Amino acid sequence: MLTEDLILKASTMDFGVIRRFVPSEFPGKALEYLDESIVRALDEYAVHLKHPVSPSTNPAGFYRFGGSERSRHWVGPAPSVVTGKEDVRRLSTAVDVFPFCDAGEAFEAAVNCREFGGIGIYYDTEYGGKDRTMFHFDLRERPLWWCRVGGIYYYPANGGDHRKMFYAMLSKSD
Repeated sequence: MLTEDLILKASTMDFGVIRRFVPSEFPGKALEYLDESIVRALDEYAVHLKHPVSPSTNPAGFYRFGGSERSRHWVGPAPSVVTGKEDVRRLSTAVDVFPFCDAGEAFEAAVNCREFGGIGIYYDTEYGGKDRTMFHFDLRERPLWWCRVGGIYYYPANGGDHRKMFYAMLSKSD
C-alpha cells in the first residue's frame, strides 16, 4: 500500500521546470492521480516534437477508478491501512494527448522519447468537435505499440494485417 509521503503526485511537482504545459491544461483532478514522471516525460516529448500538444479534455485520458487494473490509467481507490481514508493504490502513468502535426512525425518523436513504453495512436477520436488523431503514452516497462481504427485495435507486433494497418495509417497525414 502506498502512503501519502511515498506518492510523487504531479499536483505537488514544481511546474516551474515544465516547459510546455501548465497545470490548468490538465482536466479535473488529473494532477492528483498522475505520477509526476509521466508529466515530465510528456514535457520532454513536447519539447522534442516542436509542435503544439494539447492534453485530452477527458479526465479518463489521465486516470480511471474503474475498468481493468492492468490499464496504465487505473488508480483504484483503496482504504489506507495507515489513515483509514480512501487512498490510491498507485498513480496513473498514462496520458492521452493531441499533437498538432502529422501522425508519423508525432509517432517518431514518441519512439525517440525513451520513457514511453506504451504508444497508442487513436484515429477515431475528436478534439474541439473535429476529427483528430489522439496519442496515448505510458511508462510501461516493455514496449508496446498499437493503433485503433474504427474501434478496432491493431498491434504491429502481431504481424500480418495488424502490421499492415498500423503502418498504412501511420503513413497518412492528419
